[in-house]
Amino acid sequence: MKYYYKDFMTPLGEMRAVATEEAIVLLSFKDAKDYETALQKLTQRGRLVRVSISALIDQVIYELTAYLHGAYHSFTTPLQLDSGTPFQQSVWQALRELNVGQTVNYSDIAQKIGRPKSTRAVATAIGQNPISIIIPCHRVLRKDGGLGGFNSGLHRKIQLLEHEQQMTKDKPNF
Repeated sequence: MKYYYKDFMTPLGEMRAVATEEAIVLLSFKDAKDYETALQKLTQRGRLVRVSISALIDQVIYELTAYLHGAYHSFTTPLQLDSGTPFQQSVWQALRELNVGQTVNYSDIAQKIGRPKSTRAVATAIGQNPISIIIPCHRVLRKDGGLGGFNSGLHRKIQLLEHEQQMTKDKPNF
C-alpha cells in the first residue's frame, strides 16, 4: 500500500498529513510525543511517498488553515481510522461529535461510548489519536477541570481551547 504525505506549517507548528487515495490516515504535529510511533506503524503497512499535490491532503490543509484562522468550524475531509482497535475507534468517533468550544472529561467520553468504568482506557485511546485537531482530543479535560495531557504539548492544547472559546464568542447569534 502507498501512503502519500505532505509537511506544512501552521500557526501552531509544523504538521504532517498522510493519506491513502481515499482518506486522511494521519494528521500530526511533527514534534508530538507519538509522531515517530505513528509513522512507524504506517511504514509497517505500506510505503510513504512525499507529494507536492494531493487533493485530499490539500483539502485537509485548507480546512485546517481556515479553522486556525477562525473561519471554519467543521471538517469534511474523509478520515480513515482503521489503525485503531474498535474501542479506540469508538472513542475517536465520540470525540468527533463534540462541538467547537465544548469541553468534556474522560469519564464523559467513557459514558458516551457505553463503557463507564473504562475511563483510563479512554484516556489512553485519546492519547493515541492519529488525527490531531480534527478528532478534537484537545477538548477533553480532567474531571477536576485541569488540562490533563496532550500528545502535541500542553501549550498547543491551551492555544486550541482559547482559539475555540474566541471562535464561539465571535459566532453570530442568528
